[in-house]
Amino acid sequence: MKLYKDLIGNSHDDLLTDRYEIAVGDVTFEVKTKMITKDLNVVVNNNNVIGGSISTMVDNNSITLSTNLEDEFENVEAAGTFQINNLVEQFRLVETSFDKKSYLAYMKLYIKDLINHIKQQPSNADNERIEHIQKGIQSFVKTMMDGENFKKYSFFTGSSMDANGLVALMYYKDDDPTTPTFVFIKYGLLQVDV
Repeated sequence: MKLYKDLIGNSHDDLLTDRYEIAVGDVTFEVKTKMITKDLNVVVNNNNVIGGSISTMVDNNSITLSTNLEDEFENVEAAGTFQINNLVEQFRLVETSFDKKSYLAYMKLYIKDLINHIKQQPSNADNERIEHIQKGIQSFVKTMMDGENFKKYSFFTGSSMDANGLVALMYYKDDDPTTPTFVFIKYGLLQVDV
């Protein structure tokens, strides 16, 4: 299995594996994901919690529900469900937000850091290759920000919320409005075999 980590960020968050369906573009990976339903059921039975946690730790002291609260929760069978993206859940991606101006400012710095990193790798220091990568990313960003396209995207950081790291984009394709697609700048990912 291949694991893809954030190459540039300080935390090198895990972002993706090859277990997902990945379409490889010129400068991007497009990843098909899906929404999954998670169950919030918490059942209290004989002071045991199944499917959740009711006690917590504060200053290394355990705090548990009082007898009265336990009695109130004894008959609770379903707290409900919620939907979450499978990639977001697996890698604990964190949704963030950008307007056009702030995203463009972020991408300018990110591309600069990425190109500097690539230049430091002797095997990757080919000027034509670097120019191809830089122009490809700039072209992608220009298309993504064009007109109403920008509004289609949601933005996700790695679990550490590293401001220097790769920001993944999520959108729904016009021809497949039920499948969330994530976009990663492929040159900003470090592939690790696990």
